[in-house]
Amino acid sequence: MRSCTTYAIANLTIKKQGLCTPLPTPDWPWESISMDYMSSLPSTKHGNHFVFVVVNIVSKMAILVSCRKSIIVEATARLFFE
Repeated sequence: MRSCTTYAIANLTIKKQGLCTPLPTPDWPWESISMDYMSSLPSTKHGNHFVFVVVNIVSKMAILVSCRKSIIVEATARLFFE
């Protein structure tokens, strides 16, 4: 069966997979973060119905900031640095 042409062609495309390499551990708190928005939430008394979420990848600590759907890039940057 190993002399079959179909097997030989299929076997060339299958590469041996190595071990997963873990991401390097950050040296400082909040050095590695993720940012995203949560939407479709009930509106607050100030008219906010989005949440800007910043998560520390290592400790999974999160900061949540309410905002409006019409937020722009500059406002997102301002929220991030505050």
